[in-house]
Amino acid sequence: MAEVYLKVKKALRPEITFIIGQPASGKTTLANFLVKCSNAQLVDAGKIHGKDDEQRVKELTRVLDRVRVGQKVVVEDFPANENQA
Repeated sequence: MAEVYLKVKKALRPEITFIIGQPASGKTTLANFLVKCSNAQLVDAGKIHGKDDEQRVKELTRVLDRVRVGQKVVVEDFPANENQA
């Protein structure tokens, strides 16, 4: 019974992949490749606006809270700094 529960639980969770790295390291290229290959939604965290890091983290959380069951998401460029981690 527990094995079935774990399989169902895993199937219902969204699959979220975070792409992080140094500037010009290929984050966007990799994110676009993953989106194309896996039919995932791209979330460019660099385009999420906020007055400070805390607001940007809260906004990204709101975006990810709207992800549907079983959906795949690629989050690019988050965390951008230690304060966001």
